[in-house]
Amino acid sequence: MTLLFLILLLLLALAAQMRVFQCSLKMLRSDYWPERKIVDPEDPFDVVVSVRNMSSHYVPFVKVEEFFREPIHVLQQDVHISGDAVRGGALFTGTADLRAYQEVQFRIPVAVRERGRYVLGHPELAGGDFLGLREKTKTMEQYREIVVAPREIREPGIFQVMGSFLGDLSVRRFLYEDPVLTAGFREYTGREPMKMISWKQSARRGSWMVNQYDYTTEASVTVLLNLDSPMLTEERAEWCFSAARTVCAALEKERIPYRFRTNAVQAGGFHVDADVGEGLGEVHFLTVLECLGRGMAKAAGSLESLIRETEERERMAGETSRGIVFITPGKETVEGYGSSAGGSEHGNLLVLSAVREYEEMERKDR
Repeated sequence: MTLLFLILLLLLALAAQMRVFQCSLKMLRSDYWPERKIVDPEDPFDVVVSVRNMSSHYVPFVKVEEFFREPIHVLQQDVHISGDAVRGGALFTGTADLRAYQEVQFRIPVAVRERGRYVLGHPELAGGDFLGLREKTKTMEQYREIVVAPREIREPGIFQVMGSFLGDLSVRRFLYEDPVLTAGFREYTGREPMKMISWKQSARRGSWMVNQYDYTTEASVTVLLNLDSPMLTEERAEWCFSAARTVCAALEKERIPYRFRTNAVQAGGFHVDADVGEGLGEVHFLTVLECLGRGMAKAAGSLESLIRETEERERMAGETSRGIVFITPGKETVEGYGSSAGGSEHGNLLVLSAVREYEEMERKDR
């Protein structure tokens, strides 16, 4: 009787073992994602791998493996991390058991050394039986990426020219009147056009009166990043991306609205170039940083197309730029950029050239 009971118990255990093994992955829902989608170089963030038991049954064994290749490096150094000499990176391994409807999250602290757009590797999910004798694996097929923004430029020279440019921009805002903003009224001198006459105030006063307009309420800037240059190199392209970030950060600090456009090819994007409409604030700045992080050292179009399309989009959006920041790897210019070009009566022009910057640095080092 005892022997029969033991045999029956063994058969039940084998049946449970088989059932758990066959359903070990069907009962699990898995996902993974970066804690932030846009980060700075060497800025720590977590890659989260989530596994959830969707059944009312106990899952005795779950294993997650994710491989990280340079320049993504794992900051955590413990028993869960092992080097991979063959692939040249680090392998994270985490294990757990899950009760009914329980979820477990593995958080892996990582950082990226270089600017760019990186696709995270697909983690491997494994489930097994009670005894740990067999495993079934599957690959998490979700697509996840991380964009690393360029570093800011720390040389004092660029801050000096930016300070001068922003100072001129602030002064120029008081040189133009905004016909939408009426500050008051004044007597007609005979030099004002008829459209400035306030007929209502003239009737009240019994003499000719004209509208007194307020000055423009805010300046605005167009930031153009060009990579269409015979002098383009990887190093100069990186300088241009960093210069664009430095300029946009300065505009954010001064609360000056700006439009950003570049003809740099966008890695992994639906469009070959990037355009961010006029705006200000954290979301706007992060959108620009994403364009700069995705940017490749290759032009998607010509400089002429960059200028022409920017003018068209500004005209369609009703945006009027009072200043232009033109960033280029070579010695190109933006002559002829509508009414906002440097030689016009309407605005300021600041040209930041990677070649000229390197020449200036070499001259100072002599």
